[in-house]
Amino acid sequence: MNIRCLNFYSKLLSIALVTILIFTPAIYSTSAIAQPALQLKAASYKQLLSSQKALEAKQYAKAEQLLLTLIKNTQSLKYDQLIGWRNLAAVYLDQAASTGTASEENTQENTQENTQENTDQLYNKAIPALEKALELALGLKQQASIEQQQLRLNLGQLLLQQQHYAKSAQLFEDYLSIEEIKLSKPQISNTETENKVAKTSHPAARIYLLLAQAEYQQQHWHKVLSPISKAIAAATEQQLPAQKNWYQIKLAAFYQLKQPSEMKPLLQQMLKLWPNERQYWMQLYQVELQQSEFSGLQADALAVLKSAWLQGVFDRESDYLQLAQLLAYNNNTYQAGQLLEQSIQQGLVTETDKNYQSLANYWLVAKDNDKALLALKLQFQITPKAKLALTISQLMFAQQQYSQLIDFSSNYLKSASLNSTLLNSSSDSSLSKTESTTDSDAQIISKIQLLAAQSYWQLSQVSVLSENKKNQLIKNSIHLLKIIEENLATKQTAKNWLKHIIKITNTKS
Repeated sequence: MNIRCLNFYSKLLSIALVTILIFTPAIYSTSAIAQPALQLKAASYKQLLSSQKALEAKQYAKAEQLLLTLIKNTQSLKYDQLIGWRNLAAVYLDQAASTGTASEENTQENTQENTQENTDQLYNKAIPALEKALELALGLKQQASIEQQQLRLNLGQLLLQQQHYAKSAQLFEDYLSIEEIKLSKPQISNTETENKVAKTSHPAARIYLLLAQAEYQQQHWHKVLSPISKAIAAATEQQLPAQKNWYQIKLAAFYQLKQPSEMKPLLQQMLKLWPNERQYWMQLYQVELQQSEFSGLQADALAVLKSAWLQGVFDRESDYLQLAQLLAYNNNTYQAGQLLEQSIQQGLVTETDKNYQSLANYWLVAKDNDKALLALKLQFQITPKAKLALTISQLMFAQQQYSQLIDFSSNYLKSASLNSTLLNSSSDSSLSKTESTTDSDAQIISKIQLLAAQSYWQLSQVSVLSENKKNQLIKNSIHLLKIIEENLATKQTAKNWLKHIIKITNTKS
């Protein structure tokens, strides 16, 4: 959390606590039995009014001194002392709020850091003042039961703010153990601002949330679940707007406790409330995927990811690739190909060697060789490797695209700077290597030429061709076979084809 955000939060906390501490409203009724009223002595009341006027005028030193004098002069009056310590804490908190406001107006980093140090010092002065007030309230027992609960709540919040999590959790537990909070609807005020507050923070939900936060910060995951569940239940019962961070706290606890079976229904509930949150879809997908490791079935994980896609929450390339992979894994390779092809065309997935390779694989498994061939050609434009050229040639041959295969192989051989060509080679041509051709590439290219030779032969068998054209195609086939006959990768196959062609055509070598 940056300093600006921390100052803003601190300011809100300070204002809230000051309001509660000074005007002493009872948050809840703690007992149906009437208790003798506690009253300030006249001198103490007068001193308290003077300190209040000084506080309103932002004369913090004066307000502090007046309250310290009140405390000093009322050693035997516990209630007067209680009010004195409590209002002294209010002075420190109000000063902290004012300091935080000043730091927001100053953008210099060093000034902000110094201001934060001053604010923390004021909070640390307010804490012992509240602790002393609570000690005095406890000494008064039932006569100060309302004050006890207020002080537990106020001190607990301040300790939570200052990262004293164990102490704050204990105070919230004490508060909740003493008082049974009734889930009554917040009273509707005549002002829009107060109505807005009432609709977003019910006392019961707020206090359970504070306890959950304190336990969360201590990583007491088991202790987080009960209060956060009660906070959510209280808010739900009163039909208050759902708060994302409440559900996230509960989800984090389940995750840390390694309880995916509990995470699943919670995430489903969260998605009903926030269907456009990509994060929740992906978390539910991961939960389903984890559970599928035990069952071996990924249908539920696939259903979640498809729903996220249909909901329109995908916002990155990896989302589309992940869904395509899962579709293919679940034997939906045609859908995987459709999704990936569409995503590439729409610019949602980049045109890379790897992505086109995946697309080609999907189409091949789906037995749509025409689409696979197109994907491989697009991949070849990005990475014109010999092995890929061979794959394309093999697929062209399987698809009986003989003319296209001859053109493709001829263009590739030219680009590879080889001395051998398909249409015009001397009798002593060989697969001489250039700087761009390795031994492995030479063997692969020899296989491509073998396919080209076979393609010439297949074309020569077309009945509508003239005899001259057929003979020329046969000669081209024989010529290529003789070239690659010396390459170990194609030697035996080339010889067999030569024998086959010569036998059929009675053409002498």
